[in-house]
Amino acid sequence: SALELVSAATTLANGERQVEIDLDLGVPGIARARLALAIGEPMQGTTLMAVGGPGTRISTAQMRLRLLAEVGGEGLLKTIRLRLPVYLDLAHASAGLERVACQSSGAVSVRVGAKPGLANLWIGEIDLDTMADFSAPAPVDKTRIVELPLIKVDGIAHVESGSARERSVSFSRSDIGRAPGKSLSSDALLQTAVSSLLGDLSLEIRMLGMGLGELAVSDAVTDTLAKVALPLDSALNTLLGVLGVNVGEADLCLFGVRCDGGVLAG
Repeated sequence: SALELVSAATTLANGERQVEIDLDLGVPGIARARLALAIGEPMQGTTLMAVGGPGTRISTAQMRLRLLAEVGGEGLLKTIRLRLPVYLDLAHASAGLERVACQSSGAVSVRVGAKPGLANLWIGEIDLDTMADFSAPAPVDKTRIVELPLIKVDGIAHVESGSARERSVSFSRSDIGRAPGKSLSSDALLQTAVSSLLGDLSLEIRMLGMGLGELAVSDAVTDTLAKVALPLDSALNTLLGVLGVNVGEADLCLFGVRCDGGVLAG
């Protein structure tokens, strides 16, 4: 199945941190799909898990994903396949220990500042060689959606999801060591990623020697893509679930607190 392929490919690519694989998404109207995935390191100076005092920080790895789908045309374009590249750039989710308070009664209060990762979503063309270079944003350009001798359609769309604001989460003694811990959610709505992108899609249409109007071609493109938007949203969220990615969410676990640290007094 597609899920097994993604799991196997991710495992095999662990050392390289980048993988490409063909997928059978089982989505009506999708003739072919190919996944490209790149995983970066946690932010400099952080890890996925840490022990320390206030100021200690952890973060998840940055991820970039490109899903290229070939879509069977509708109406005026029913004899061709449309090309739809969806690109996701998921920033680090991070958290830092802000405060630890221990009381003589045994009560403990811990405050953690956390920020779910921002997600930038595109319909556009990206050089796969730049995906694994996390030192800079990967440039995204217009993509060729329709390629015919007499009709060419380029397009681009961009949506940002999530919040850059860090929020505080409090833990009491009863929360320590409890799984799955506490979750923090932003306003990320990746469940409708492709549908949202289509709402921002800007098309550039060039025609040669045909009696068709640009509006008719534009309608044929948007109608075709709209029919696969929701199934593609579902497939994309399933893929992210297999990869263990919850966009716009951060799960925080506090495994222990020590309140008996020594103090040097002069």
